[in-house]
This record gives sequence, structure tokens and C-alpha cells, in this order.
Amino acid sequence: MADQQLALGREISLSMADFETLFGRGYYRGKLMSAFREAISSLRSAGCKRISVGYSFISPSVDARMMHVGWDAKGVDRSLLSAEVLDNFVPGDLDKYRSFGCHLFPSDQNFDGVDGMTYLRHNRLRNQASAVVLIELA
Repeated sequence: MADQQLALGREISLSMADFETLFGRGYYRGKLMSAFREAISSLRSAGCKRISVGYSFISPSVDARMMHVGWDAKGVDRSLLSAEVLDNFVPGDLDKYRSFGCHLFPSDQNFDGVDGMTYLRHNRLRNQASAVVLIELA
């Protein structure tokens, strides 16, 4: 069912365990998932309750190498987050991407007039809607 919904470019909700099972297969994805867990742990400790994951990582390809993560900023104590988490998404800066295996940004961040969730839902390289997985961290 998840594959069918993702193929249609819809949003689906998954637990963290189900997300890891569905998208953590393969060597490269496993490496990204390990770094991703560190970022999520930091966000959870600061009070983040929900994240949205998108881009090519949310695809059936075993070679998917890009993961964008929008985090819900409501209730998050940003003073508990490291500069690496807060300043992670700088377009074109792959060093920041490598630190957590994903680009992180608050869902309410503005990208040239577009909010973070709208940005996450659109694959700019392919000019098409992207699938998004919503994960509750509570």
C-alpha cells in the first residue's frame, strides 16, 4: 500500500520503525539512515513531535541519495539544538548534508517565497510532485 501511495505522490504517515524498514534497505540507504537517526534524536530531545521526509530517498530506488527533512518547529526549544541542526540546509553545501545524511529545515522556513512543506512536496529537478512521509516522533 505504501508503494502505491508513494507512486501517486501522496503523503503517507509511518512510524519511525516502518520508515526504516521500508526505506533503509541497502548499503548506502543504511548509511544515510544511521546519520539520520542522530539528527532525529537531537530534534526529539528538543521537543520536535513530527517530521516530514521527502525527495529521492522516498522512492523504490536502492541508490536514492537525497533526503530532505522538514521538522515541525511548534514546541521545539531551538536553544537545545546544535548549530549543525539549525543551519543544516544551505543549498549547494554538501558538507552540511553529509553531517546528518539529509538536509534539515524547519517546516515553516521560507525558500524564495515558498514555505518548507511546499518546497518538500515538489521535486525541482524533475518539476513534479514528490512523495512525502510524515513521521510522528512522540
